[in-house]
Amino acid sequence: MWRQLKMAPKTVIPQDVNPISAELLKLNQYRSFEIYPYKTWRSIPSLSTAIYNICLSTSSVLTGVVSLAASIVIILPIGLVKSTLNPFIHFITWIRNRNNTTPPRRRCVVITGSNSGIGAALALEYAKTPNTHLVLIARDIPRLNLVADQARTLADKITTEVHSIDFLDYENSPNEIYSLLNKLDAEFHGIDVAIAAAGVSGHRSGVLLPPSESAEGHIPSLPASSSTTTLKNDGPSSIATLGSRILQVNVNVTQQFILHSFDLMRSRRRAFPSSSSYNPSIVILSSVASYFTPGNFIFYGATKTYLGILGRTLSLAGVEHGINVLPVTPGFIKSPMTRNMSILGCTVPLATMGDAERLARRVKKREESGERGSPVVWPVWQGLGLYGMRAGSPAFELWMWWGAAAIGMAGWSWS
Repeated sequence: MWRQLKMAPKTVIPQDVNPISAELLKLNQYRSFEIYPYKTWRSIPSLSTAIYNICLSTSSVLTGVVSLAASIVIILPIGLVKSTLNPFIHFITWIRNRNNTTPPRRRCVVITGSNSGIGAALALEYAKTPNTHLVLIARDIPRLNLVADQARTLADKITTEVHSIDFLDYENSPNEIYSLLNKLDAEFHGIDVAIAAAGVSGHRSGVLLPPSESAEGHIPSLPASSSTTTLKNDGPSSIATLGSRILQVNVNVTQQFILHSFDLMRSRRRAFPSSSSYNPSIVILSSVASYFTPGNFIFYGATKTYLGILGRTLSLAGVEHGINVLPVTPGFIKSPMTRNMSILGCTVPLATMGDAERLARRVKKREESGERGSPVVWPVWQGLGLYGMRAGSPAFELWMWWGAAAIGMAGWSWS
């Protein structure tokens, strides 16, 4: 097995580095000193607000102490026992099943956003398991085909199908998602793994502008008297355009993909409650931006916070029906999104960003184990640092949001 893995073909994740134009960037950029939250006398917290913030910080400290004690006294011993017994359990399972002649179930894995970045890395990782059917969903068919062609070379009996669905298409994409999931559920007698990896930020050309205008390079001219520190009232730089397009992809269509997959899996499990061959999973990609987000990451941070909470709470609803819901919290990962951000001034060095392939391996391992308790975080050090910032009081948190925006942690434009 080690030699097979070592001799596996080298794969290449497609790249789509296409940042917004300099003119559109100018429309949506900000000046850090002009968005400082406490720059006027009226905005400075009063004594009562300061006291309330102290009370909230004290509550955070006490909760943290209780959580640490519970983790050491309860969760750590349980984890130690499980890790000790796991090899024996796996050995006993192998003994019991070694004479089983029933062919393994053909797995159906559906992945959105699988034409580049983390989604493509997950597709190539799941293609390493034989007898798997991969369903790849994104907007760009050529890059989807490139991923599919590589996937079919990684293991035996790997089949693929690609579907071009534009999540920015308000009218058609939800129905296309529903129809495709229904077809796959009927064809494969249940979807085994549904991975919601699609996501956008305002740094990519084609997000703020419709594809036709973006492709033609059409950018409305900048009014001579306009300020660059506030979003405009209309056009591609309006807060309505910016927010609605990011929300459409990251929340509206993504949640319909997640929840319809959940309903289909629940129906299958109810029909065959004792089946041990069907153990469905849903993987939801959030972000460390759900822990802490720079102040200019308005909509991206909000959408990823929603997905993070959806993933953690939906996992409870899945317990009753044997559905494993796994939230994933990537940090800064080398991908077209972060490369676009870097081109537009993001100050996080590319050398410190995580590797999409390593994240994909961690996600697959955790998903197949069925383990619950915490999301998959990579790089770990980013998750640790940003998770700790959740303990800040509202007044201090607002200042930290501004500080992260002021140093260009997510570039210099609203997103």
